[in-house]
Amino acid sequence: MVTGEGVRCRAARACRRCHVKRIKCDAIEGGMPCTGCQQADNSECTLMPSNRGTYIRTASRRARHQPAQRVRSAVPRSTAVSRDQDYQRSIAPEEATTEEQYEDHHQPTRNPDSTAPGTAGLRGANRGAGRGRDSVASPTDRRVTSPASGAEATTSPMLDLATTDPDSAHREPSWTTMFDRLFDNLSHNQKAALDKCSITYLGESFPLGMVLEEVNEGGRTRLHHPGPPVSEPSVVEEPSGQRHPSHMRPEDITYLKSKGAFTFPDADMLDALVATYLGRVHPLYPIVNRQEFIRQYEADEVPAMLLHAICSIAATFCDLALIHRAGFLSRLDARLASYRKAKVLFEVGYETDKIVQLQSAVYMTFWGGGPLNHWNYFSWIGTAVTIAESLGIHRSMANADMDVSDRSLLKRLWWTLVNRDAHCQSLVGRPFRINQDQVDIEPLLMEDFEEDMQSPEFKSHPLRDSFGLYQIHMSRLSLILKDIVNTRFRPGRLQSRAAHLYEKLRRWRHELPTELQWVDGDANLDVFALCLCTSYNHHLILLHQDQPPMGGVGLASTSTQENSLLLKRSIPAPEIAARNVTCLVYTIYAKSNPLCIPHETFQGVFLAEAVMFTQMKTSDPMTAQHGRAALSACQMLWHTVLETWDASPWILRLFDHLVGRLGLPSDRQNDAGWAPTMTAAATGESSADALHPDEFVDDFGDALPTLSTFLDMTQDGGALSNFVDFPMFSGSFGMADQSLGMP
Repeated sequence: MVTGEGVRCRAARACRRCHVKRIKCDAIEGGMPCTGCQQADNSECTLMPSNRGTYIRTASRRARHQPAQRVRSAVPRSTAVSRDQDYQRSIAPEEATTEEQYEDHHQPTRNPDSTAPGTAGLRGANRGAGRGRDSVASPTDRRVTSPASGAEATTSPMLDLATTDPDSAHREPSWTTMFDRLFDNLSHNQKAALDKCSITYLGESFPLGMVLEEVNEGGRTRLHHPGPPVSEPSVVEEPSGQRHPSHMRPEDITYLKSKGAFTFPDADMLDALVATYLGRVHPLYPIVNRQEFIRQYEADEVPAMLLHAICSIAATFCDLALIHRAGFLSRLDARLASYRKAKVLFEVGYETDKIVQLQSAVYMTFWGGGPLNHWNYFSWIGTAVTIAESLGIHRSMANADMDVSDRSLLKRLWWTLVNRDAHCQSLVGRPFRINQDQVDIEPLLMEDFEEDMQSPEFKSHPLRDSFGLYQIHMSRLSLILKDIVNTRFRPGRLQSRAAHLYEKLRRWRHELPTELQWVDGDANLDVFALCLCTSYNHHLILLHQDQPPMGGVGLASTSTQENSLLLKRSIPAPEIAARNVTCLVYTIYAKSNPLCIPHETFQGVFLAEAVMFTQMKTSDPMTAQHGRAALSACQMLWHTVLETWDASPWILRLFDHLVGRLGLPSDRQNDAGWAPTMTAAATGESSADALHPDEFVDDFGDALPTLSTFLDMTQDGGALSNFVDFPMFSGSFGMADQSLGMP
């Protein structure tokens, strides 16, 4: 069409026939077939695929934004830390927020030039060039995906563009681009291999499967399709040498700097935290490819957000001596510092790789938060589930053309998320975020852990042969836990299924491999058998919890009461299960390191303590005394993990209050040191004045002499060892054990 000024106006898109003949096409305005195809009696009127928004249009922008090595900083890490600290000190006091003031008062003192002996081989020649942003889970070609869920929040829902800034050189693929890619593959009968960082997931209810036969395979709708091509995003380099992804605005970078998002611990402290992560955390929650992570860490290519999340969870599991060496006054301060940096990077959408976002979100589920803060383990689990479902990893990928290690990683990510969802939500009675009726992903197999088991530095780890078995059987046990909660406590529950659930528990225990089996009353269990035993007994106790039907106790039917009586006769008494758990509490406390066990263990201790509290109120003096002793042991365990498991402060205070109501002296009522810790853990403030666990452990035997007969305090070593004390990096990192700085 020609306007009054004689200027031609091109159509937005043309069909293939009009494109070849180079004539005006009105397919967008009037629908298909277009006018030209109708006149030519052409029934196959299809739109040409559009490349709009997928490339940098002008030559000047291409020259200015050539793909570069994606690193967070082109200067050594120690120099970057110093610069960021100088930047924070330059902020005017009146402009500092509460979080910034917290960072100023609780940032550990560091010497940028200090280097621990023996760490030079770990950092290597490339470590001084800065830390890159490559994904731990990204393919061999080191690509990053977009769009990111965090970045999408800044876009307008009325536009089909990834950014509303016309001057921005960065454009995320739009929904139109994504479907153009899908149709292009279908039209050419292409079945490209799936890149786990860019998957287009379309569920069965999506109308596309009804109109296109090409999306069907093997009699069912194909659910996973290749997403938009992932490419190396351009970076914006500052005068200081730091580089950032181009979709980040200068004011966003300034904000992130003010939060210390690009500030990391000194090299030796970071090495020690990573050693703790690989030694203690990864065998319990293996959601990164171990060998790939080590290679990226040596090359300074671990994404900033993921590295902060790993530092936060490493600070949760590491020894207290490392926390103090890093310059923090308490474990809570160290966890909070790294958590806040990972969280702010997540919120502004700095990282665009959805796998990195998912990994970071899973590790941030270990932050409990406070009652007035909507960011806690409930919301992080919900966020992680949203990201995982957007990639479709909750659905079967058995027939997908995908790298075997990538498929195994996605399975481990999903089942770790299932475990976290089952235990965290059932702890306080919240609805599960994962609907198992919509899930058909395959169960975990030992093949899914084969690559990690072949890692050279992992071969001498004491949990190498059993960590995969634990993940497999814990995921099965988590599904039984969900069944128990849904059957016993949801509206319209069926009490009569309790016996069936008990049979499922028995069958689960009977099918355990030898490495994970236990004998009730045996205190010499390894970390995984101990956790499974505690969870198993937790589920038995949960089956016995009497809950009246919805509408009140008075509406309980005779059949319900008879079923409850039958249940109590067929299932072991909760007192027996609770006694089995409290015996393990003695093992954890006296012979083991509570920092080395999965957090799912603590939930079983909590429920067992509730049973012990009911025994304290019985008229039998011996039963009441035993209940009191067991409850005291549980309270001591909570004090030990006060800054490690975020539910322990309120559980500790809860039972102190309940014991006080019985007129009995509380173990902690005269201890003025623990009260600030309660407030600190709940509000996220400093716990510098709190009593450290080590100070309480030393007085264990004198404080509670009634427990001395249950514990052999003279035995050294135990079922659980310090998993950081094996030669992890002697082969790949070229450093001795003592260079890790672990006691």
